[in-house]
Amino acid sequence: MNSALQFFSRREWQFEAARVRRLRGRLAADDAAVFNLDVDSIDWNTHVEAFVAGARRYVLRQRDEDLDTARGRMYRLQLLHYATQLLLAYAACRLAVSTAPAILRAVADNAFLELKFRLLYWQQPHLLW
Repeated sequence: MNSALQFFSRREWQFEAARVRRLRGRLAADDAAVFNLDVDSIDWNTHVEAFVAGARRYVLRQRDEDLDTARGRMYRLQLLHYATQLLLAYAACRLAVSTAPAILRAVADNAFLELKFRLLYWQQPHLLW
């Protein structure tokens, strides 16, 4: 994420709205129609789209004409990301398959040694002490 937007996007903001509520309660009907202070009437999808467009244009200094180029680049980067994940998953599977016999042998050897130990000391328990 761009460092210019980190301050706004990575923080949690809390605003006191008591004064706004009092002001909204004291407004006349004509003034309330002109000065809309009701947060519930905001179309948040439109608001976020306008915010992103403004941040891209004024903070990041990107032109609207470059949007299609940026989308194409983002698509290519997404494909590269998925290809890298697929390659890593394939390598992990190959590693697991190639090392499985050695791991199974080690587990079997360990189980055999434990069984041998138990049988030996079961027959001669005085060796434990």
